[in-house]
Amino acid sequence: MKILSIAYNPYNNNNNSKTMRSFFDGVPAKDMAMLYLESFSEVDYGFCDAYYRITDQDVLKSILNLSFRTHNTHPRVKSAVAERDKIMTVASKNKTGLRVFRELLWKFGTWNTKELNNWIEEQKPDIIFTLFGNNLFVHDIVVDVARRYNIPFVAYYTDDYVLNCFDTSLFGRLHWLMSKRVYRKSMREAAKCYVIGDKMREDYTKAFGREFGILGNCIDFEKFNDFEPRRISAGDRVVISFIGGLHLKRWQTICEFGEIIKEINIEKSWHVEVNVYALELDDGVEKSFKKSGVNYKGALSPQRVIDTMRDSDILLHVESFDETNRVFVRYSISTKISEYLASKRMIIAFGPHEVASIALIRDNNFGCVLTDLESKQEKKDKLVAAIENYNNNDYSAQYTYCMQHYDRKKTREMLMNDMKEIVAKRK
Repeated sequence: MKILSIAYNPYNNNNNSKTMRSFFDGVPAKDMAMLYLESFSEVDYGFCDAYYRITDQDVLKSILNLSFRTHNTHPRVKSAVAERDKIMTVASKNKTGLRVFRELLWKFGTWNTKELNNWIEEQKPDIIFTLFGNNLFVHDIVVDVARRYNIPFVAYYTDDYVLNCFDTSLFGRLHWLMSKRVYRKSMREAAKCYVIGDKMREDYTKAFGREFGILGNCIDFEKFNDFEPRRISAGDRVVISFIGGLHLKRWQTICEFGEIIKEINIEKSWHVEVNVYALELDDGVEKSFKKSGVNYKGALSPQRVIDTMRDSDILLHVESFDETNRVFVRYSISTKISEYLASKRMIIAFGPHEVASIALIRDNNFGCVLTDLESKQEKKDKLVAAIENYNNNDYSAQYTYCMQHYDRKKTREMLMNDMKEIVAKRK
């Protein structure tokens, strides 16, 4: 079975791409092909044999030059990776009119060339897999290719862009209305749709009148085989680690958490430290961290992520309380949650009560959960109680849950079986 993946980002080891790659790691490279639309990420030919790339710059240039025809600009070597598209950089900072303008540029259809069609015909794909987001032109490309070549496609949704409007400006609402129309069309045409969690499946099933499967952020359990629960004694240094991205104003929640821990340390004469491991950090955030007693430790390699979890006493997950961002991440399940659950470490979740990743920890009693429903003093009391009872933790339930929902082999086998069944029915 030859799989064509169409997505904005190529599958590498960053963020969502890391999760997407894990779904197909067992598939031979010769059976994978990828059409992607972003210019600045590296690709791996050990994972996939054939890549085709069309960027925002390609589309804009083709229109300005009146050629209305783009070309495959995929670099074959690392040194040829292009800089981030200027139009995308501007659009990402101005999520209103320019985003709508960007969608209109892709509506010209300059990506639909003989060169691309020849490449697709050479690949002879049996099925398309795609991760859909708020780049609506990706939906249009997938539906068009699927129709033209009579190829079934399966769709994956990890964030919500249609049930809740998180940008209430004039152009933000316009983009939201466009999204609702495009999403309904792609969902109607998809052979199967997946979402990231139970809450998203429940609400999407009600809203769109079709069934959705679940694809979680699966992990390799072998990396956690040698993990044992930690033990602490009175007077010990207690290490709390946050591993993840600071975007969507998560850093503000970490600062609030750091202030609470700082007060607890003074009141209890404890030595609890909060360490942050993340890719990006500007000067303003760094100053805020220092003021809140939070230690920024820099980025981690994939192996160092595992080592850092092993060396930590407590793992911290946060989401922003900002009104816009809490709507945006309502259904999101952080890629780190599954690894946290497998690590046999205490988990502290700090964020809005309605966000899916926070609710997962709370509803299953997998850790200490702090939300907007509690006062600052109540949060402090819960943290003190959690640390004082640290050695009484039983991680068997969260480990079992993780094995049932996030095991890489089981998830991959389920997805492959679903796709093979779809292809067999189509033939």
